[in-house]
Amino acid sequence: TKKLSNKVAIVTGGQEYRKAIVKTLIGDGAKVIFIDQNEENGKKTESEIAKQFNDKNIVFLKGNVLYISFSQ
Repeated sequence: TKKLSNKVAIVTGGQEYRKAIVKTLIGDGAKVIFIDQNEENGKKTESEIAKQFNDKNIVFLKGNVLYISFSQ
């Protein structure tokens, strides 16, 4: 089995380096959610990577993590 099977990763920002990170994570078996402010680039990246890996283990969400608050 792949070392990240049954794991979920969240990746934010940085168009080019983000692609490499997402591809590596999916290649290792993770399901990946990535967040970016640019909806057009995000959807394009999601489509490219889903086709490359022939799966649906990638999800794009438009957003800006600087303005998200987390609470317990």
